[in-house]
Parts: sequence; structure tokens; C-alpha cells
Amino acid sequence: LPVRVLGRREDVADLLAAADVVVSTARWEGQPLGIQEALALGAPVVATDVGGTREVTQDAAVLVEPDAARIAAAVDALVEDPKRRADLAHRARRRAAQLPDLAATLDQLDRVYRAARGDVGGTTGPP
Repeated sequence: LPVRVLGRREDVADLLAAADVVVSTARWEGQPLGIQEALALGAPVVATDVGGTREVTQDAAVLVEPDAARIAAAVDALVEDPKRRADLAHRARRRAAQLPDLAATLDQLDRVYRAARGDVGGTTGPP
């Protein structure tokens, strides 16, 4: 496939939404935020089945082992199958709606931080 490296961009959401397939080739992944963003934009995703990727995507992405040939085969199959891409786009949006949004994530982090400080009842000021 022809590939262009675009450098730093301010329009990543537009690019993800316009992509035929978004590919993540991570060998390790904790919370795959880039994949979560692609799901929210309805992008069909091929990703390596590492770390928290399966938990985030569930059935809304094609997951493969971190092997170049398997990734290429999955991308090729998806590029050649517009019905499958449309199905994944639908699943992506549905799955993204089930995931915590930014406000919920920040609230959870705030609660964890406060609990770690022993401040479960409210604010106590700066650490």
C-alpha cells in the first residue's frame, strides 16, 4: 500500500474519520486511547491483540497477533470488504458509546487520587 508519513497534525480526528482502516501495530498497550478515539469516530480498526486492546474493542475491531504478515492480511481483507468495514464502523460507534468519556475518566482518576491520599470525603486542598 502507498504510505505517506504526515508528521504533526492538528486534524487527527478528521483523518481517523476519513480512513478506510485504522491500524494499530502496538506490541504492548495499556489503555489504547488512539484506538478508543478511532472507535468513537466510527473507523474500522485492525489492531494487535495486546494489553487492554481486546477489553476496549470487544467485537468492534479485527484483532491479530503482533506479526507483520497477519496484520497485512487483516488489513488487506478489510480493504477488500466494504460490507465488513461498514459493519465494523457501526460496531465501533456502538462500542465507543459504552466506554467512559473524558469527564468520566477524569472523575475516576480524581477518586483514585483522593483515595490514595486518604481523602475519600472531599477536598482537603493541595497535596
